[in-house]
Formats: sequence, C-alpha cells, structure tokens
Amino acid sequence: MSNRAPHILLAGEGLYDALPLVESLQKWGFELHIATSYREARKVLQQFGCELVLSKMRLRDASAYPLIRLLAGSRTTLYFFLPVHRSCWWLPAIRQGQNCWGAPAIRPGEFTRVLDKILQEMKQQSIPPLAAEVRQESNAADTAVPLTVRGAKKPPVLKVSAAVVSHEKKR
Repeated sequence: MSNRAPHILLAGEGLYDALPLVESLQKWGFELHIATSYREARKVLQQFGCELVLSKMRLRDASAYPLIRLLAGSRTTLYFFLPVHRSCWWLPAIRQGQNCWGAPAIRPGEFTRVLDKILQEMKQQSIPPLAAEVRQESNAADTAVPLTVRGAKKPPVLKVSAAVVSHEKKR
C-alpha cells in the first residue's frame, strides 16, 4: 500500500452543508483540499492530483463543468452536488476517469453508501500521486492559494474573502 494518503478536493463556495462530510473525511485520514473557484481547483488537481472531487455545479469564477474535461482519462472520480434543504443530491460525472455524466442522481441517504464504497476502494489501492495525469493548462494567471487541511482536528472556518488561506497541521 502506498504511504500517500488519498487526496480529496471539495470545490465550491459556502460548503457549510458539507461540513459533516469534511469532519468524517478528516477522521478517516484523507488529505482534504478546498477550492472556491475553477482556477483554484485546477491548481490543486495539478499540484496534488486527487482521487475524488466533490464539487458544486457553480464555482466562484465559472461553471464546474470544465472539471469533466479536465479529469477525463485520469483515475479521478467526480461528483457534483446540489444543496437541497439541509442536504445534497449527488450527480455522478466521472468514475475513475470514465465519463458517466447523465447517470441517475443519487439521493443523500444513498450517497453515504456510494461514498463509503469509493473511499474503501481508494484506501485499498496503491496509487502514486495523480497530479501528472491532470491535463496541464496555462496557469500564469493563477494567484489564489487553495485551502488544504491535513488531519486537522476541527474543520476550517470557510469564509469567502479576497484570498484563500492555507491551513497546515501544527507539528
């Protein structure tokens, strides 16, 4: 098994509905990255590679749909989520690099089971960093620094501001 903890990207502004999910993923030992824009998400994917991306449909600077094209052919799994009254509906877009856009939406209660299966598969596989798989696009204008949470005891406070703050575990 690889020494590298699986990386997960949460993309979107106002991820307050996903905070219970963030806490659970932290407890399970995954490396979490949070981005509020497509530009930040692309930067995280190019730097770290992520086995799983959970994204809102709309990001701060653009639609999240370009993530489908960016991740096609990689080993990444991508789900879009739509917040609905204190919960989320989940839309599968990419499953381990294969396009599955148009598959039926997954209800909140069902997604827990699906996510558990995905996370177990991620932990069992010995996968080297995936950053090289993500198509490189011009990032000359990228100046934002996405939020990274590494085994933090508490989830970060997610605030929309001019700059995204990086949070590292104190050693």
